[in-house]
Amino acid sequence: MEGAQESWRRRLRFSARERESVDTFKYITDQTGWSWGTREVARWAGAVMMWQIGKRMPAKYGIEGDLRVALYDTANDFVDGALAGGKKRFAGGERPNLADLAAFGVIRAVRQTGAFRDLMANSRIAPWFAAMEEAVGGSARVATTGAKSG
Repeated sequence: MEGAQESWRRRLRFSARERESVDTFKYITDQTGWSWGTREVARWAGAVMMWQIGKRMPAKYGIEGDLRVALYDTANDFVDGALAGGKKRFAGGERPNLADLAAFGVIRAVRQTGAFRDLMANSRIAPWFAAMEEAVGGSARVATTGAKSG
């Protein structure tokens, strides 16, 4: 019985990751002016490729265990190291430097995804991210009202 429960849990995790890949590509394709058909093909093909590539990434980069936990740990390492445990507002001190901008750009790129929401909820990086948003300003490219018609 225990083996069947673990198998079911693995299937649920697979479904959740697959669903997140599809949701992420929906967000990405909603930022385009593509036709509905083109967006749907890109969304589903991209999600499948993302899921397949994601299965190989841990071995390539030596990440052991749960990938989300590794993400939270990396964010907390940034807070502990570059932000001196949260004592500094930015890695650059009172103003953002290139390290701040690089990290912020990577994180802001996934802002509308489940991974971003999990990162903000499960690490100590949210105050820094909010400070960076205030310093840098909003994105000029992200459509905030939903999909563009094509």
